[in-house]
Amino acid sequence: MATLIPLALVSYISGIAIEPVYWAFAIFCPLVISYFVSRKFIRMSEHIRNLHSDLSNAHEALKHVAEHDALTQTLNRRGFLHRLELSRTNGPGWLLLLDIDRFKAINDRHGDETGDHVLHTIALHLRRGIRTDDCVGRLGGEEFAIFLPGANRETALAMAESIRQGIANTAFTGRSGALHGITISIGLAHLAPSLSIPDCLRMADVALYQAKDDGRNCVKVGECIIPAQCGTPLFQSLPITTR
Repeated sequence: MATLIPLALVSYISGIAIEPVYWAFAIFCPLVISYFVSRKFIRMSEHIRNLHSDLSNAHEALKHVAEHDALTQTLNRRGFLHRLELSRTNGPGWLLLLDIDRFKAINDRHGDETGDHVLHTIALHLRRGIRTDDCVGRLGGEEFAIFLPGANRETALAMAESIRQGIANTAFTGRSGALHGITISIGLAHLAPSLSIPDCLRMADVALYQAKDDGRNCVKVGECIIPAQCGTPLFQSLPITTR
């Protein structure tokens, strides 16, 4: 249009008849240029969208790597504590600390490869046993943690016992054959709104060590009369026969 209007004015004012070829040129030349320019911009836009998508995917992949344990594919300590902080904003819950009994002996007797297999198998069992909103992480070594947001005491105890029994009944294998007697000890603590996460972890950790001292392969619950006095928790246990 910007080309046709001046051409028409020149023809009208001067009275000169303009050949059809020039009219055709005035019509099609801008169209051709606009087509190629538009196609170029469309391709650039698509390229930018693809780059943005690739960047977003790379960011998610890096975030996953930063927050997850490579061996067990559970959250690592950093990722678990971050998720724990986010989850507790929706209300209280229960924290479970789980430790594989005599794990060093498994590594020493059967090798690190077998030890890794045990960790991976237990982590798989934990991931399959939790609810949708629960989170599980490997805090380090052979210690795992599970947070049950919104759970009551009975639910937490039932899940802890189910996990303990499930691990005790799981058939583990190593390079030299079947592994027997692999169990876990569990310490529980209630993460109430008035209790800080470090205090809750400390209370569950003390309960876990109490479970170890009482023969392993059992569940202990760390109780606190006053949240500020979590350094001196009381302990309660389920009536479990050590296998």
